[in-house]
Amino acid sequence: MEIKIAETKEEKGELIPVFNELLKKTSLEQGFKTYSDDYYKKVSEIDGDLKIKIFSAVFNGEIIAVSFFAFFGDKGHYLYSASSKKSEYRRLNAPTFILWSSFLDAKKNGIKTMDLWDTRPGKGYSEFKKSFGGKEIEYIGAWDLVFNKPLYFLYKIAKLFLK
Repeated sequence: MEIKIAETKEEKGELIPVFNELLKKTSLEQGFKTYSDDYYKKVSEIDGDLKIKIFSAVFNGEIIAVSFFAFFGDKGHYLYSASSKKSEYRRLNAPTFILWSSFLDAKKNGIKTMDLWDTRPGKGYSEFKKSFGGKEIEYIGAWDLVFNKPLYFLYKIAKLFLK
């Protein structure tokens, strides 16, 4: 298995359709919602002080896992990940190799901390993230600042029906 790092717009653009396909399958299996296909493309195109890198695991010429990472200053953030659910690939632990590769790349580039985000109890990805050690930090969360209460009310109702 080979781990590749996409850093240019072209390299990342080639991975977006593969990532979207893998993510759809992953989200169905693990029961989480995803953003639109175009959303991930837009994230991949972010440039400037915030760097987006997309890591992929390739086995026998097939991309079997893809993960997004954001780097800013001396911090790295694990954003999104998806992997093939084919039984013959599960034993390869591609997401683990990608994460370790991201740690090595981050260290090489002066990154001091990696934030793996979301470690809610009972979720398989939480155990995966916790297996790398480090410490769990709980932040205060996020809230909506509502400027238009009637419109926000309609938004909340629409969300109920779009679940």
